[in-house]
Amino acid sequence: MRRVRFVRWWVPLVVAVLALAASLTVSADSPTLQRLAFSVSEINYFATSPDVAVGGPASPTQVWVAYSNRRFGSPFQDIVVRSFDPASGQWSMRGTTSLNYERSTNPDGAAIDLGGPIVNGKGTVPWVTWSENVRGVGNKTNIFVSQLGSMNGLEMWGLSGQDRSNGRGLTSLNINTYRNALNPRIAAGVTEAGAAELLPWVTWEEESPIAIKSQIYVARAERAGGSGILGGVRWIPVGRTTYPGEPSLNLDTNQVAMTPDIAFAGPNRAQPWVVWAEKENAREANAYIFAARAVPDAAAPGGFRWERPNSCQTNQSCALNRDVYRAASSPRIAPGSLAGQDANTPMPWVAWQESDGRYTQIYVSRFDGTRWLPVGDTLNLGRFNNASTPDIAFVGNTPYVTWTEQQGGYNLILVKRLADATPGHERWELVSGSQGLNLEMYNFGSKAVYRRQRVRPRHRLAGEHALLQPVAHLRRRGQVGRE
Repeated sequence: MRRVRFVRWWVPLVVAVLALAASLTVSADSPTLQRLAFSVSEINYFATSPDVAVGGPASPTQVWVAYSNRRFGSPFQDIVVRSFDPASGQWSMRGTTSLNYERSTNPDGAAIDLGGPIVNGKGTVPWVTWSENVRGVGNKTNIFVSQLGSMNGLEMWGLSGQDRSNGRGLTSLNINTYRNALNPRIAAGVTEAGAAELLPWVTWEEESPIAIKSQIYVARAERAGGSGILGGVRWIPVGRTTYPGEPSLNLDTNQVAMTPDIAFAGPNRAQPWVVWAEKENAREANAYIFAARAVPDAAAPGGFRWERPNSCQTNQSCALNRDVYRAASSPRIAPGSLAGQDANTPMPWVAWQESDGRYTQIYVSRFDGTRWLPVGDTLNLGRFNNASTPDIAFVGNTPYVTWTEQQGGYNLILVKRLADATPGHERWELVSGSQGLNLEMYNFGSKAVYRRQRVRPRHRLAGEHALLQPVAHLRRRGQVGRE
């Protein structure tokens, strides 16, 4: 095991922002890379698991970052949010210092999106979801959502949802608060024409006490008031009921499901889509990528049912995998329209990682309204490298994908865009450079901390921005040694 000895050191949450231009309508023929200041996080803090959203009341291109934050030497961490001020060129903390339900815990997996009143087609209120272990329910991990508001003229983060703890404010989204839930993702949108605000939907994975396997669940926010309602909303589970009170999205509830993501696509972006990975059991090598969309149905729990394209029923027929006999995971979804397509009916695109039997590749598929179509071959810079944690977003009519790829024992953050969309002849073009967006490609100190903390580089695309958290940059004084 490596050991790192420091006089003083810190790990910054580096936002290498893929600022393709000042607006979302920029031509994709001239992308540029720009960093929004040096670091989002503060000195003497560990910053991990970031997510980014773009927009808000101040500017349609304002950048918001939610992440886990832990002071060096402390056993606990917080979920915090910062935003970038273009005028001052600085990042600033937003709202209360911590979003945590309990301060002395270790929350993680923050995800952020903008909902609330619609201005120029975008939301103006940040909503954040995360997972957090709660002592009052047997130290199990629960899913929470908070929204940014104000009290007495001060910005405050407020928990949102039903109080499930007789006055203690436990606004957990869990189907069962005494079961662990992980990997929440959030998307704000509308499902009917004429809505004045975007309301969030959240998806996550949770252990089922009945199926004894992790399931994918979704809940949507609905405006409500009265006793026991915090933040002006309640959470309503959505989908078919597979077991009493368990509206699972799993293709098979006897399989293990994980790492979901959610986005609004389809006509007027009014159709929620969820993607996730699923496998027969925890030790199974094969794993599948599935997708489902929410369709209004008054008879279904939450007013929606989940359907898969072509009403497929089996792992092999439903999987997006390039090879259904290989392991696939970490799907991410984004809506978009190519040039010449109807901008009011963006279709979902999905990026994921999948093994070719030896190395992990990054692939992309798109939905054409009837079926899922592959978009080109592997995006890997080197086919004989392992790639992971992809993400995807549209800038104008062009999809961009970012991912982590190992080269010579180091992790690089890479970005490609679709340069040729000709069906069957798609071509992905590298825009990050072959050495990636990392601040420092070769940093042995960072690799030591990376191994010790078991933190993977993370990134997130949102519109025209890519958020990186490469523990690939570590400012340090002292020595790096080996035990």
